[in-house]
Amino acid sequence: MLRDGRLSLGHAKVLLGAAHDRQVSLANRVVALGLSVRQTENLLKRSSGLSATPLSRPDTYADCVRDLCTALSTQVRVQASKDGTGRIVIPFRDRAALENLVSRLTHKLG
Repeated sequence: MLRDGRLSLGHAKVLLGAAHDRQVSLANRVVALGLSVRQTENLLKRSSGLSATPLSRPDTYADCVRDLCTALSTQVRVQASKDGTGRIVIPFRDRAALENLVSRLTHKLG
C-alpha cells in the first residue's frame, strides 16, 4: 500500500506502532476510510484501548472514500465541514501519477 501510494510514509510510521498481526487490517481500514495521519494515530490509540478523540469524519463517507480509492488505485481523503460542504483530496507523487489520475477520472466520466 505504501509502494502504490495508498498509504503515506506518515501513515506507515504510525501503523508500525500496532501489533504486527494487526498492521495489515488497520492499514486496510485506514485506506478504506481515507484517514489522515492524525486520524490514524487516534484509530491506533482507540484500537489499543487507550482514550483518544473520535474520528472527525462521519462513517457516512466511508463507502464513497473506499469506492474512490478502488477506482483510482490511490489514497483519497474526504474533508467535510460542519455545514455539509467539503473537498476531496487526492495526493500524487509526480507528473506521471497526476496524468494517470486525470486519465482514470476522464475515462470514468466520459
